[in-house]
Amino acid sequence: MIVRALLLVLSLLACACGGKKGNAIAEVTKADGPIEREAADASGTWTGAKVGTQYFLGDAARTADKTAELKIVGSGAVILMQPTTILRFGGKSGSRNISVEMGAIDLTGTGAYAL
Repeated sequence: MIVRALLLVLSLLACACGGKKGNAIAEVTKADGPIEREAADASGTWTGAKVGTQYFLGDAARTADKTAELKIVGSGAVILMQPTTILRFGGKSGSRNISVEMGAIDLTGTGAYAL
């Protein structure tokens, strides 16, 4: 009985936290074609992403033959991913980085960011 109650509490806590591993780094705001997300723990599995999809430390984003826009959460910066681009969201909490593994991006907006 106690074990069941403890499992229920842990399940509720996981749902309340959304099962996420920290704060989002970026969010899809526009997609002119397919965009995908590789979760940090997905072992190379890419899944379709849509407007509103969030990216976290260790995740990656990939466009196909069209562009997509991602806003950097907490700043005024916007990333325009060009076709056939892969971004990796790395670093640590407090020291995050975004690397372009393949393709190209345009970075616009306000805020402080380093290249």
